[in-house]
Amino acid sequence: MYLSGSAILRNDILRPVSLVLRNPSCYAKVLSFSTSSDPAVKDPLPRFRTAENNPILHTKNHVGKYYTLPPNIKKNLFFSGGIPKSLETL
Repeated sequence: MYLSGSAILRNDILRPVSLVLRNPSCYAKVLSFSTSSDPAVKDPLPRFRTAENNPILHTKNHVGKYYTLPPNIKKNLFFSGGIPKSLETL
């Protein structure tokens, strides 16, 4: 029997799905995978912020990102209060 390319593709995709639907023991595996309580690995910081606070240690991956100044350096740089409070909380 001759099958067209789309029929072969359809068979390749639907065959595994039909096997899962016919075998109830597969449901538990699928459901446990999709409802896993393990937290996904996430970047703890937003894309615009870096965890590296020392600019000397920055690499090309840190370019254009915000970083936190240590309190003693912030006092030296902004001793006259030149940084807005809204920027301190970012």
